Amino acid sequence: MTDKSIIKTISNNIKEQMQIHNFTQNDLLTQLHIKGIDVSQQTISNWVKGTKAPRMDKIDALCSIFGISRIELLYDKNSIDTTKYSNIQKVSTESIPVLGSVRC
Repeated sequence: MTDKSIIKTISNNIKEQMQIHNFTQNDLLTQLHIKGIDVSQQTISNWVKGTKAPRMDKIDALCSIFGISRIELLYDKNSIDTTKYSNIQKVSTESIPVLGSVRC
């Protein structure tokens, strides 16, 4: 995959999620600012047009806003041939509150 095709895929996925959530670019800008992400309207316009891709911290914020995983934002779901695999299922995630510290 080339850089341009990755950027185009991210752009398409952002547009799809904006449509699903009925967001305008301004709504997305507001949501990012609420999360403490300082971007300009021009930056969001570049993401949507596919001229630039968001950095990873912005991708994480977008995923949080849309309620999706990184994979759903970064990859072209139409390029994966799921007909070869009969056991593919969507994995759900859930946040678990943790009190105190956790040793790993």
